[in-house]
Amino acid sequence: MDTWTLERDQAVGLSGFLEKWLWYCALPAELRSLVLESALERTAAPGEYIARAGEPCTHWYGLMHGFLQMYVVGADGAETTLHCMREGVWGGEGSLLKKELRQYDLRSLTPSHICLIPVSTFETLRQSSIEFNHFLCNNMNERMGVFVGMLAASRLLRPGMRVARALLMLASNRGNTRMS
Repeated sequence: MDTWTLERDQAVGLSGFLEKWLWYCALPAELRSLVLESALERTAAPGEYIARAGEPCTHWYGLMHGFLQMYVVGADGAETTLHCMREGVWGGEGSLLKKELRQYDLRSLTPSHICLIPVSTFETLRQSSIEFNHFLCNNMNERMGVFVGMLAASRLLRPGMRVARALLMLASNRGNTRMS
């Protein structure tokens, strides 16, 4: 990401990013204020960890700009990517909903700008907003479709086709449940 892009993203800030989402716009004023007051912004350099496997889950992540990698490391040290989050994607809700330690590492692949919603705010939204819950269901359903597709591809496609499929997933608008 060039300096101008990062500065532009930071100028838009949390309120500009959040206002792009139907679930946020549908919240009553007091809940919008809670989200805006409790949310944090973070920038991360390539390779920087956002969350680590085995740690408590403390935030829900909205990627304002960049790419994040969700991955696990095997006992032999081999890594496997579970999912790559791209700009305009939210993640981390599964671990928050299950109230478990994080099962994967999350690191930045590019310079990234991230919105972090604390677990307490996430829970308040989940308990208070039908629109927020619809968004979570749609988000998890889209991600489940990606995982099923990855599983099928790993068993049925040759390596070159798996790489091509992964690149198409990064470029597609699937999983981007903004104001559409």
